[in-house]
Amino acid sequence: MHRLKALTVLFFLVVTACGTPHRPIPAGTYHPESGNEKIVVVPTRVYFHVNVDKQKPDVIGSREYPYEVLPDGRIYFVVSSNSTFGLRLAMDYEWVWRDGKIVRIDLETGKQTPFALRE
Repeated sequence: MHRLKALTVLFFLVVTACGTPHRPIPAGTYHPESGNEKIVVVPTRVYFHVNVDKQKPDVIGSREYPYEVLPDGRIYFVVSSNSTFGLRLAMDYEWVWRDGKIVRIDLETGKQTPFALRE
C-alpha cells in the first residue's frame, strides 16, 4: 500500500509539473533560523541538505532535483521511487515558495520551517 501511495504521489507530481510555467526561485543558499540544514538553488535545480528522518533529527541527507514553482507557490520536484530520501521529502512535507523564503511544511504536524536566503 505504501508503495502504491508513493507511485501515486510521484505520478501526480510529474503530471502537475508538466505544462506549468517554471518560476525560478532566486539562486543562492537558503537556511532555517537554526540548525545545519540548507537548500541550495541554481536556475533549474534545487539541492536539499535537510533532515527527513523524524526518528533521527541529527541526520542530514543530500539530494538534488529539477524543480518547478506552481502559480500558487508550491514547489514540485520529481523524485525516484528508489530514493527513500526523495519519497520522504515529497510525501511527508509540502514545499512552498512564499514571501522570498522556501517553507517546509510538515504534513503530519503542520509545523512550518522557513528557509531564508543568506549571502
